[in-house]
Amino acid sequence: MLEPYLFSLQLELKQELQQKQVSEKLREIFNQHKYTLSEQAEIQPINSKEWKILDGKREYVIKEGNEQLNIYKQYIDPNDSEIAKRLNITQPGKYALRVR
Repeated sequence: MLEPYLFSLQLELKQELQQKQVSEKLREIFNQHKYTLSEQAEIQPINSKEWKILDGKREYVIKEGNEQLNIYKQYIDPNDSEIAKRLNITQPGKYALRVR
């Protein structure tokens, strides 16, 4: 499974993750990084230092690192327009990477 790094969060948000809360603050931080969490998004613990955010077809993994929480995309859905734009996917099942 491909897990591209997206961005990091402050370690202080760990308490919200442990309480399985998708707060407005967490939604706002995701939004600042151009990722949207719906009202149906939920947090599931993986272990004491990892959590999964499930939001429809989108899944994010949060891993505690050195003094921060790192956010990763769990998998790439070819119909996910955010990832498709970044990878220049023009047709599902056909992938082309643009080299700059």
